[in-house]
Amino acid sequence: MGTARFAVVVMSNLSPTELSELAGIAAELGALLQQIGDESRLAAANGPHHTDHAALLAQIASNAERAQILHRHFASRLLDGATAEAASRLADAEAAPPPVTVTPPKLESIIMANPTGSRELILIADDDAADLRQTETILTDADYRVITARDGFKAIELYTRLWAAIDLVILDFALPGLSGDLIFDELLGINPKVAAVVSGGFHQPAKLSAMLAKGLAGFMPKPFDRDKLLHQVASVIARRPR
Repeated sequence: MGTARFAVVVMSNLSPTELSELAGIAAELGALLQQIGDESRLAAANGPHHTDHAALLAQIASNAERAQILHRHFASRLLDGATAEAASRLADAEAAPPPVTVTPPKLESIIMANPTGSRELILIADDDAADLRQTETILTDADYRVITARDGFKAIELYTRLWAAIDLVILDFALPGLSGDLIFDELLGINPKVAAVVSGGFHQPAKLSAMLAKGLAGFMPKPFDRDKLLHQVASVIARRPR
């Protein structure tokens, strides 16, 4: 099957919503690749002895990791719309990119709210500053330790580094860059026993159902009620897989 014909087969099996998601992922990936190219040319022009060379290389590596995540999900969405025969041919033709190895830093190097708290460590991923502060305050007042992320890529980065120390992830469904279901897939790839709850996303019940089937621990509506939030957090942590 030729490339053009394969694309027609795949696209015809995708819904308008899925096609829109693909377009968004493709646009984000294109922007990242452009940024990587610009940064690479700048690094080459400046040379290895420039004062910003190390920081620039670190930024290139970070953007390359983000591009790899987007590539995986773009390919996954395409395969979801392919026939079994077409998917098999695509898998034979293109091997998955090698995983990026990230050296875990010390926990002390991470910015944490209430670092001396006596209770578990919780990662909150939310792009709404007010919601993030409210959730963090409720949890730290209850003596939980908290780290935060304002987008999906940062949440994945933090979980990649600290998954063994993180007891619970509270994930906003509508984060910029990557939606909640894609981020949850990445967290599962890092730790199949990840304890996570999602906030929002109730307009996409099919995706929430799929996340629950994969092991999502629950979901909660916004705005958060203090007592209900603390009850659900304690309940999920108590029954999380070990």
